[in-house]
Amino acid sequence: MKRFLFTAICSLGFIGSTFATHLCGADIRYSHLGGLTYRVEVRLYLNSFAPSDVPELILAYGDGVVDTIPAQADLALGSECCDRLRTYVGEHTFSGPGIYIPSVLGSNRTPGILNMPGSVDTPMCIGAMLLASPGLTNSSPEFASHSVFSYYNGNVLTHELQPFDADGDSLSFELVVPDGEECG
Repeated sequence: MKRFLFTAICSLGFIGSTFATHLCGADIRYSHLGGLTYRVEVRLYLNSFAPSDVPELILAYGDGVVDTIPAQADLALGSECCDRLRTYVGEHTFSGPGIYIPSVLGSNRTPGILNMPGSVDTPMCIGAMLLASPGLTNSSPEFASHSVFSYYNGNVLTHELQPFDADGDSLSFELVVPDGEECG
């Protein structure tokens, strides 16, 4: 059974102190390319009305290697507030079998989050647990549709993830305490 760690941050901003509060959500997924080589994809759900240009992200692969990965695609979602999906892609070969957590750390969340005092100054981490093994074809779960967010100040945001696993692995999910600055 593959265990997948997924953290979706909804209606929160991140990815570096120079970026505006434009991020509504994010996820990381990966696919096995062969041997110990994986394609890692970071997807950001953005507000196009916020002033930002995020041409690249800093991705830690979880084995001590850090890489700058470029934006590969922008997709219009047609949502009221998070109307753009931007995708960043990197490829990495791990030095040996093991459990790794590719992750991105950022700051500058949306201010005023009711259950997070000082939210704009609280760093955020998003990551995915990856089991690398040369004899194992292991890709992360994916979601049946793109997240389309519609939220209003003071209301609860709910989102149906609709996960599936192309490898046929069983899936289990759990809520976890956010990592903050302790990413990966």
